[in-house]
Amino acid sequence: VTVASDGAFWGASLGGDLAPKLLHGEEGHGAPPGFYLILVPLMLFPATLLLPAGLVRGWRRRATPAIRFCLCWLIPAWLVFEAAPTKLIHYPLPMYGALAWLMAAALEGPIGRRAAWAGAGLMGLAAIVYAALGPLAVIKVNGGEDMVLAANIGLAYLAAGAAGAWLLVRRRPVEGLLAAVALTLVAHGLLLGVLAPQLRTLWLSDRAARALAAAGASPAEGVIAGPVTVAGYEEPSLVFLLGSATELGDAADAAQAIAEGRPAIVEARQTPAFQAALTAQHVAARRAGEGAGLDYSNNQHDVLQIFLPVSPPSEAKP
Repeated sequence: VTVASDGAFWGASLGGDLAPKLLHGEEGHGAPPGFYLILVPLMLFPATLLLPAGLVRGWRRRATPAIRFCLCWLIPAWLVFEAAPTKLIHYPLPMYGALAWLMAAALEGPIGRRAAWAGAGLMGLAAIVYAALGPLAVIKVNGGEDMVLAANIGLAYLAAGAAGAWLLVRRRPVEGLLAAVALTLVAHGLLLGVLAPQLRTLWLSDRAARALAAAGASPAEGVIAGPVTVAGYEEPSLVFLLGSATELGDAADAAQAIAEGRPAIVEARQTPAFQAALTAQHVAARRAGEGAGLDYSNNQHDVLQIFLPVSPPSEAKP
């Protein structure tokens, strides 16, 4: 990422054209220090129950070369990401390998009473949060439909948390971890494989990609020249669907794409600026469809409009 962005990811815009990403809290993704620390019990679930024991074991055995390596891997990098204003939950994932090593080291010996109860408490808290995800999602997105399914998924998460916590405090951490993993696999499978696909308005990128294909304007099908330019919507999921060459820009960039005979996807709030840019370039565009839904990264309802050139690029300008 550093190489591809000429260092702009870290806030040093070497070429002067790239907006600093990590150090300026961009795209509404800013959060105070401690954000990642709070998320650790959720991100590790169901291995959450071993987190306190792993940290205790890591500190007590910090003179051991392997443990010291984990701490040197984990602590400095974690502090850097906590200090950075821009926070996205996947940024510190490379550090979770060190946490996994420390938790594995905790299983080499008996786990203390305090560490066991702390792990059980964190496990229970994380299970409650996961259990609430399904019901909250169907209330917000599906108007309460599929509540029975969501409730059953929640019970599976609670069972995973309870089984893991109970076995841990009974000094059976391996059995607790295995039971929690088995029940969580069931819960995750139902949540992601059954319930999530029914939350249709969440899949905004997929809807936009389908609308583009329905309009016969998908560059992947070779019908029209690409790449697609997107204005007002910058989620990576759309780039995955449309190809790595997809251009994420503003209304002027979208108008330039139309002038070059390429398709553009414009979020509805960008439409006035897009139309003004078209007028300034003496270019016309036709609206060929749209995809609407909830952008869960900022909790906004977006309408992604598909625009195509009215005329070939050679005739676009007088």
